[in-house]
Amino acid sequence: MIPGLETDDALMARARDVNVFYKSQGKESRFIRRTEKPIKVEGIPDRDEAILQLAVLAARAGFNTLLDVQLSTEKVQNGKWHSSIWSGTAIPASVDQAALDRRFINNPN
Repeated sequence: MIPGLETDDALMARARDVNVFYKSQGKESRFIRRTEKPIKVEGIPDRDEAILQLAVLAARAGFNTLLDVQLSTEKVQNGKWHSSIWSGTAIPASVDQAALDRRFINNPN
């Protein structure tokens, strides 16, 4: 068994559990403090991969929520081929999961 593989699997499991609030969801996330500096990823070929990379960075730093997630795309031309490259920014935060669940059970909007 490879020793680093087990920690990578645990990190990916934590990254999948990260809560994601987009910039347009200010109403849902307005009571969460934004004290950390934003994290940024660039040069990612897929939108979902960009979100996953942001979540991995947040999980590695010990956070469980991403706030004000903004994703942008840039079209790139390689000869006759066109592709998109994604970049994104987010603010990591630590939120009590039970309190967050209670908030959305009482107010699903």
